[in-house]
Amino acid sequence: MAGLARIGGIGDWTAQYIAMRALRHPDAFPASDLVLLRAVREARAVTSAQLRERAERWRPWRAYAAMYLWRAAAREPDAADDVPAAVAGDARG
Repeated sequence: MAGLARIGGIGDWTAQYIAMRALRHPDAFPASDLVLLRAVREARAVTSAQLRERAERWRPWRAYAAMYLWRAAAREPDAADDVPAAVAGDARG
């Protein structure tokens, strides 16, 4: 993924997304993704660094967690409220 990010115009989010979707890397994780950040929010906003730290416990399957969170967020506007505590973090359940 670091090699992808060295290509002009490709940042970390794009490199992680390409690794997850095109290269099928099961541990790719676009931690700066706004939908993912909103899906795991608690009473306060979550930064991409905080999300990346939280996602460490999902290794080596973080790409699957990202896809699950995207799907939950797409179902309805407040679908992130239905995200299981194991994915959202200890503060939710």
